[in-house]
Parts: sequence; structure tokens; C-alpha cells
Amino acid sequence: MKAAAVFVLGLSFVGGAAAAGAVDITYGYHPYWTGAWYGVILKQKELWKKHLPPGSKVKFEPHLTGPPMINAMLADKMHIGTMGDMPSLVLTTKSKIADLRLVSVTMFSNGRHCERLVVSKSAPDFQDYKAATQWLNGLPADDARREPFFQSAIRLLAYDPQAPQQLAAMTPEERAVARSVIESMTSLPEDRRARLLAGLTPR
Repeated sequence: MKAAAVFVLGLSFVGGAAAAGAVDITYGYHPYWTGAWYGVILKQKELWKKHLPPGSKVKFEPHLTGPPMINAMLADKMHIGTMGDMPSLVLTTKSKIADLRLVSVTMFSNGRHCERLVVSKSAPDFQDYKAATQWLNGLPADDARREPFFQSAIRLLAYDPQAPQQLAAMTPEERAVARSVIESMTSLPEDRRARLLAGLTPR
């Protein structure tokens, strides 16, 4: 996924509700993709409390794929959704069913740049991302914190057009871990999974 779109269901309703009092919002996002880590950050830091009236509630719903969010928004069960480009574009064709609007593109629109590095709570308090990257690279090869980070990276890489070539360039140990991760990704289309696994096959 190269881009994501944020949709707001009933945008004018949400604005009116904010002026009248507390609001109840459901927010859908992809927790595994850096472009949608807004959901993770907003939830953990509770930043939404600074911008909504007192008493407001926000329910965060993590989704592995975009279609479930489309269905929820069309059924008026979700108000904001951060998803990939294709589901977002499909959603814009459903204006006869619900008032859905594309309001921004993550990683491109102003205020929508989310280049963040998420690490475990046991990590130090980094001054910037360069320090965090240096810390990760400096961990011993057998450090238990390396594998979860690598697995997360593989899940992101699986959707990159150049993934087969990048997987083929990995070490045998890395390919073994990557294979187990890709085989467990049930949301991947079968043809996509087959191409990725082919890239992991020794030549």
C-alpha cells in the first residue's frame, strides 16, 4: 500500500455533535501498517481528548484489511477509517448508500505524515528516530526483541511491489522467519502469497 485515505462518515453530523456536546466515535485503522499508526498513537496517548468535548468516547477498532471497514462505514457503525488506497477509492463510489468523504491521504496530506518507529516499552527513551534505529541495529543477534520487530517489518513488506526481490536477498535465517510470517497472513490473496513464498525459495 503506497497511500491510505481517511474517510469521515456523516462529517457534518460529527461537527454539529461536537458543538452540542459529547460525541461517540468509532475509529477503524490498520495496526500493522506505519501509514495507519495514527490509530495506535491516538489511542495510547489519548490525544483525542484534547480535541473533543468532555465526556466524548472513541472506540478504536483494529482491522487487518479495508473491506470490513467499508462495510462498517456503510452500515453507520464506524465514523472514521484509515485504510489503503483501493478500499478508499471503492468507498467513494457508494455515495448513494451513505455520505462518505475522502478528507486526506496519509503520509502525503499536510498533518498526515506518520513516519514513526514503534518499539517495546522496555526500550530507552529515544531522542529521535536515528537514535532508535541505532539502538535496534546494535542489539545482539539473539536478542528476543529483534524478532517481533522483524516480523512486523515483514508484514509491511508483504504489500510492497518489490517484496519478492527483497525477500530473496535475505539471509537463510531471515527467510525462514519471513516464510512463517507470510504463511500466517490469512488476509493475503493466494496469488500474492505464492509470489512472496517463491521469492523465499533458495535458487
